[in-house]
Amino acid sequence: MNSFISKAVTVVIGIFLCGLLIKPASVSAASTLTTPVISEKAVFSGKFELTLENSGKYKKGTKFEVWVDGKYARSASIESLAEDDNIFEIAGGSYYFAPKTKHSVKVRAVSGSKKSAFSKTFTAVTADKTMYRASQGRAYYKLSGQKLVKAGTLPEDIYVYAVLADAKGANCEGKNVKTNTAKYIKITSGDYKNKYISVSEVKRKTSEQVKSAAPAKPELSVEFKSADKIGVGITNLSSYKAGTVFNVYVNGSKLKTVKLAAVKRDGYISVYSDPDKNLKKETSYKIAIEAKRRQLTSRTSKTVKTASVTYFKLNSGVKLYKFTDGKFKSAGTVAYTGYGEGVQVDKNAKAAAGKSKDTAVKYIKIKSGDYKGLYVRPDDTHRMSAAQVENMKRQAKINKVVAYAKSNAGGCYVSCGERYRATDCSGLTMLAYRQIGVNLPHSAYGQMLRGKRVSAANMQPGDIIVANGYNHAMMYIGNGQLVHAMNWRDGIRIQSASTAMYYNPVNCIVRII
Repeated sequence: MNSFISKAVTVVIGIFLCGLLIKPASVSAASTLTTPVISEKAVFSGKFELTLENSGKYKKGTKFEVWVDGKYARSASIESLAEDDNIFEIAGGSYYFAPKTKHSVKVRAVSGSKKSAFSKTFTAVTADKTMYRASQGRAYYKLSGQKLVKAGTLPEDIYVYAVLADAKGANCEGKNVKTNTAKYIKITSGDYKNKYISVSEVKRKTSEQVKSAAPAKPELSVEFKSADKIGVGITNLSSYKAGTVFNVYVNGSKLKTVKLAAVKRDGYISVYSDPDKNLKKETSYKIAIEAKRRQLTSRTSKTVKTASVTYFKLNSGVKLYKFTDGKFKSAGTVAYTGYGEGVQVDKNAKAAAGKSKDTAVKYIKIKSGDYKGLYVRPDDTHRMSAAQVENMKRQAKINKVVAYAKSNAGGCYVSCGERYRATDCSGLTMLAYRQIGVNLPHSAYGQMLRGKRVSAANMQPGDIIVANGYNHAMMYIGNGQLVHAMNWRDGIRIQSASTAMYYNPVNCIVRII
C-alpha cells in the first residue's frame, strides 16, 4: 500500500508541476482590438488617401498609429477620422512624398495599453502630378524676388496641376516637413502656370472627379470645304456651359480661340490658315478642336482635305471691278443673285493661297459664271459650300429668268413678237427661259403642258401663271408681283399678283425647273 500511495502522490505532484510548466495560452493584448481594414481612396503625387473601412468597430478614444515605409509616422483619433469621412491623409512622416515613388503604409488601433494587429500593408507608387480645384475669387500670387506677392483673383473656378510649395515658393514634394513646410501650391501648367495659391484654399481632386468636371469631348463635323477655308462644326454644342471656349489647332499649331457664343452664332468654326499661311487647295490638314472650361480641356482631331475650288455668293447690286493698268476700276453691279468660283487676291491681283496669312486680301477674283474675270470686295460676298452651290443652281437660274423678264417692263406688246421688250405674253416667258437654255413653245397652252403643276399657296418666283382659257401667260417674280405682256395699249408691265384674278379663270400654275 505504501508503495501504491507513494506512486499516486508522485503522479499528482507530476501533474501539478506540469500544470505549472504548461500554462494555458494567455489572450494577448493585441487580439482585444479589431484589426483595421484600409483601402485606397486616392493616390496623388505627394500623398495617399486611405479609407478606414471598419470604423464602426471602434470606441471613442481609440487612436490609430500610421506606419510609413516601416517607420511610425503619425497617429489619428477615431473622432478626427469621423470628421474626415474616415479618411487617412498620409504624406510620409518627417518628409513629404515625392512624385512617382513607391511607399508602403500599415495601420494599427491603440486604446490604452491595448494594440491591434497591423492592417494589411497598402503599397502604391505616387502619381506623377496632382490636380487641385480653387474657387472663383481666391487670391493667387506670383514670385517677385524672394517673396510671393498677390497677382490677382480668380475670375472663375479652376482645376490646375500643381506641386506643394513652401513660403518662399520652393517645391516641397520629397522634402523635409519642418524645413520646407507646405504653404502654397505652385501651378505647373495652363494659363496660371508659375502662379501660387494658398494650400488652405484648394482641394485635391481624383482623376474620376476631374473627368466628371471636364467639358465634353467635341463631336466634329465638316460644315463646308472650299479651296482656302474649312468650316468645322461641333454637333454637341448643347453639352457645353457658359464660359466654354474652343482652342483651334491646325497641324499641331494653335490658330485661335473661339467663344461658345460665337460658334452658336455662326454654326461652325472657320479654319483659314495653317496657321501662318493661307490654306492651299486639295491639301489635307489635321484640325483639332479643344474645348476648355475652368482650365480643364478635352480635344478631338479630324483630318480634312480642302476642295479644288471656292464658290462665292454674288448678291444682286454688289459692285463689280476690273483690274486694268495695275488698278481696280468700277465695272458695274451684279444684276441678279448668283454664284461663281473665285480666289482671294492681293492688291496686285495675285492669288493669296499658300502665302502668309498676313497677306492683305483686297478682292475676290471670279473665275466662272456670268462675271468671270471680274472682281468683288471680300466684304460684299461670302463663301459657299459645294452642297450650298448645288442647292443654289436652280435658284441662280430662276434669278436669271426673273431678272430678264423684269427688265422687259416698259416694253411694247407685239403679237407673235420674239424680241427683247417687243413681244407678247407667251413670247415674254419663252424669251426669259431661253436665257438659261430652256426652250419653251411660243404658246400659253404649250407652256402649260411643260413642267410641274403647283398650287397658288406654293407659288415661287419663275412660275408661269396660265389663265384666260389657256390664252394668257404671266410670270410670278416674287414679293406678291408678276410681270406680263398685257396688250397693245398697256404693253409689258409689273403688277400685283392679284391682277391674275382678273384673267378668269386662272387655269394653272406651272413650275418649269
